[in-house]
Amino acid sequence: MNPTSPDPHNRPLHALLVAGTAAILLFPNLGGPALWDEDEPKNAACTLAMLARNDWVVPTFNGRLRPEKPALVNWVQMAGCGIAGRNETGLRLGSAVLTIGSCLVTWRIGCMLAGNAAGLAAGLVMACSTWTAVGGRAATPDPALLFCATAAFAVLAHAAARAASAAPRSDGPIAFSRAEAIGFGAACGLGVLAKGPVGLLLPTTALLLLAVLRQERPASWREWPAAFGGLRIGTFVLTAIAVATPWYSWVTWRTGGEWLRGFLFVHNVGRFTSTFEGHSGSFLYYPVVLLIGLFPWTIAAAAAIWHSFVVARSPDRPREAGAILVAAIWAATWIVFFSAAGTKLPGYIWPAYPAIAVILGIFWNDWREGRLASIDRLMPVAWASLAIAGVGFAVGLPIASRQISPGCEWCGLVGLVPIIGGIACWKLHARGNRAATVAAVACSGVATLLLLAAVVTDVFGEGRTPRSIQPLLARDAGSGPVASFRRVPPSVVFYAAKARDAEPVTEFWDPEQVAAHFASDPNARLVTESRFLADVDGSLPVGVGVIERFHTLPDANELLLLGRFDHAGNDAKRPASAAERPTKTTKR
Repeated sequence: MNPTSPDPHNRPLHALLVAGTAAILLFPNLGGPALWDEDEPKNAACTLAMLARNDWVVPTFNGRLRPEKPALVNWVQMAGCGIAGRNETGLRLGSAVLTIGSCLVTWRIGCMLAGNAAGLAAGLVMACSTWTAVGGRAATPDPALLFCATAAFAVLAHAAARAASAAPRSDGPIAFSRAEAIGFGAACGLGVLAKGPVGLLLPTTALLLLAVLRQERPASWREWPAAFGGLRIGTFVLTAIAVATPWYSWVTWRTGGEWLRGFLFVHNVGRFTSTFEGHSGSFLYYPVVLLIGLFPWTIAAAAAIWHSFVVARSPDRPREAGAILVAAIWAATWIVFFSAAGTKLPGYIWPAYPAIAVILGIFWNDWREGRLASIDRLMPVAWASLAIAGVGFAVGLPIASRQISPGCEWCGLVGLVPIIGGIACWKLHARGNRAATVAAVACSGVATLLLLAAVVTDVFGEGRTPRSIQPLLARDAGSGPVASFRRVPPSVVFYAAKARDAEPVTEFWDPEQVAAHFASDPNARLVTESRFLADVDGSLPVGVGVIERFHTLPDANELLLLGRFDHAGNDAKRPASAAERPTKTTKR
């Protein structure tokens, strides 16, 4: 079948269903939770600084050059801030929109490779999965890379589907038209602007591997280049270079090469060859990440893997076999590459999710249509797994609440949703209503993930977090210069920058610098970790003490805000020691 030919299914309705499902998961209370972890506030503070300078070229963080990431994430966030304001919603808006776009492209890939019914299933798998709810609501570069990589995957899928329609067993050689080569290169070039060389390297690797596997084995090594002859490699590589080079050249010139050196050798080569910031893991790291990241659809993961091997070897289903080959090569390229890297983070393999969603979409659609009678008796294990996950939420969330946000143990009630969902799936399956069973999986997944992403994270962040000190740092609240002793958490930098028009937070490492800081301005503020308070206690002037205690998210590391009590509404009486120093909780 031609990849663009019509079939009986309603494509506009399917597109609306996929986009609507993703939007339900991503938009509600998007800006409610405070910025979490390290990456969100780093990217956000960098964006605020670029907006304050009206500079779209050089990324900086807390007054220093930031060579960790290219600028595409900041451009996306700057556009979002122009729509929704310089706040959490504006900074996350672009991520949500790009993630919805990726879900739609995944749906289209599934349609081209395996038919519209499987494509709809693939789009829904992508739209209501755990990592879509996590990554799609985060102010990070990952949604931009996901969209660019998925767009490149769509071009590859279109070429593969066209080649399959002209071959007797759906395994004909892949060739790009000129338009496809330009589209593939443009998507890769934007991927380079989103995350660096992997935006071109990994899609190209997947393309070449697939070209080799779909080509008849040459008689001699001299004939191997012919396998790539129709790919127009020069065209798409030059297109990628044309898209990415202007900004890379400009930032290199503006920074005297410093940004490019730090980015390539420290944050690309260095992160691949060694472990950064404690983010390590074995080769089992990403299989576990995938099981969690694709929940609830991985409740039948073992059956889906077995089914994929059976279909891939079946002569009766050449189209689905070809789809699984294309998707497996794409996913394996990302997973194997980052499994070999020294630094591992869950978001690194997000571009593999659309391909895995296609494979899972084929499985769930086949089960819905009654093609998997041989494993039907095993599906109650999947429904039990969904309910067990609910028990895990019911037990784990109250435990986490005691550590992060005491008094919010009621969040464990979220676990009731997958428990009820598992029971509903079991009953619907017993009645033979497979379509309703799959819908129950999707609905319970969306409801659970929405409650976790839009409610639980907001509740956990409503306590004393870096956002709670923002009013105390604003100039109109009488705050003077803001500094930190030892390392300043990125979230403090962001909320201080938000309160003070992107003004950097000065970092001190010597207690004498702390004394001079408070001597220079009676309204000065200082942030430090509670474990470092004893180091500066002897250097604090009379009347300076802890005016707020707060915690970083999600690690609940205790931080202190120091200032003069007479300027914070307290008696100007210096405590005798750090251990006796009183605190004051401010209302938000």
